[in-house]
Amino acid sequence: MNNSQNNFDINGYYHIDLLCGDIRVLQITVKYNIVLANINRNVLLDEIPFYVSIMKKNSIMLLSGFYEVDKHLLTEKISSMGMSVESKGSRNDWALLKCSLN
Repeated sequence: MNNSQNNFDINGYYHIDLLCGDIRVLQITVKYNIVLANINRNVLLDEIPFYVSIMKKNSIMLLSGFYEVDKHLLTEKISSMGMSVESKGSRNDWALLKCSLN
């Protein structure tokens, strides 16, 4: 968490709610324009419905921390939640998905 906060500070992002922990424990009651989750495939697959539930309309979700070969599983889950994948990226077998909720 300290690393994330340091990166936000270095890049001039000061109005960010940085939360760390299991989504079920955090008890989030507000909605966000951007949701970022950097964790393994299985946790992402399990928690995507919770991420969607805290997103505002016309917001984005960035998912990373999983392997390139798992992209299709996450894409299917995202589509099943009524979201669309806007872009995909990868580096050294690690993947990123940018998704939108309209």
